[in-house]
Amino acid sequence: MSSSKLASRYAAALIDIANDQDLLEQFAGELNRIGRLFRSPDFSELFRNPQISIESRRKVLDELLEKISVSPICRNFCRLLNDRRRISLLPEIEEQYRR
Repeated sequence: MSSSKLASRYAAALIDIANDQDLLEQFAGELNRIGRLFRSPDFSELFRNPQISIESRRKVLDELLEKISVSPICRNFCRLLNDRRRISLLPEIEEQYRR
């Protein structure tokens, strides 16, 4: 499956959750903050490097998400992406979310 289709599906799932919780705007802001980090080549390379374990990436991700104050739902969403090795899709998911 293409990355744009995957990003679209993940964005749609998050939109469904956001609609249920009446948090569309909040999640858009959180995705924007997270997406900006993943647009940085150095930062995104950390999460693409196969020599760094998923557990190590999760620790870095958890610390980062705590510092930029994201909701538990967005935090879990990012963890899911990390665990499935799809965290690099975050900027594209953010774009799909805004559509």
